[in-house]
Amino acid sequence: MLIVFFLIFQFYKYILKSDDILLSEALNVSRSLNSLNKNSWYSCIAILMKYLDIDLKLVKNSKMDLKSLIYRKLKQKYSCIWKSELYNDRQNKQHGNKLRTYRLFKENIYMEKYLLILNEDERRLLTKFRVSAHKLEIERGRYVGLRVEDRICKLCNTEVEDEIHFLLQCPVLENKRSEYIDYLNKVNKNFKSLPNKSKLIWLMSSEDNVIIKKVSLLLCTLFKERKSILDTV
Repeated sequence: MLIVFFLIFQFYKYILKSDDILLSEALNVSRSLNSLNKNSWYSCIAILMKYLDIDLKLVKNSKMDLKSLIYRKLKQKYSCIWKSELYNDRQNKQHGNKLRTYRLFKENIYMEKYLLILNEDERRLLTKFRVSAHKLEIERGRYVGLRVEDRICKLCNTEVEDEIHFLLQCPVLENKRSEYIDYLNKVNKNFKSLPNKSKLIWLMSSEDNVIIKKVSLLLCTLFKERKSILDTV
């Protein structure tokens, strides 16, 4: 999208500076059609400038870094849309916003370190867990219209199976979890005393290579164990 927008504005800028009479006349005709509320090439330019909040005078300025400006404007627009959806609980009032866990630890848009150090399978698993694109009951219950409080863990049948319960609480998975939790307690002396929500935030926000790898392995272990138990039920 950035390249497309840039080329459109770059060509418009070229026409504005051109001495070619035919190009100037074509632009004038396009502007006239737009002023009469008729679609034209200039209409597209006008819509883009309004959407990106770009002043026509800035486009004319030959010293301006047009590509950087468009990139910054697009990033601002995307950031606003992203945050709006992240906290849009009214649209998902009945079944809950599936991003309610994601927004606990993801407040700004940037490249996550785990995307650079994990292999493809590990990246996929961790990404799905982070954005609730998994098979835990908190998400599966959405498909059949269950209320959030009715999406109970099928392993322990005691609590809602959300990301925190699965990763840190479910007693059925405790044996598989303990080795990793012991390691985390050694690395972070405060980890054991943290509330579970804070533990999740710390784990998902870590930029330490070893911690990221441990979290990935923990998730893989827990999901395999969960599947193994449910397959035998």
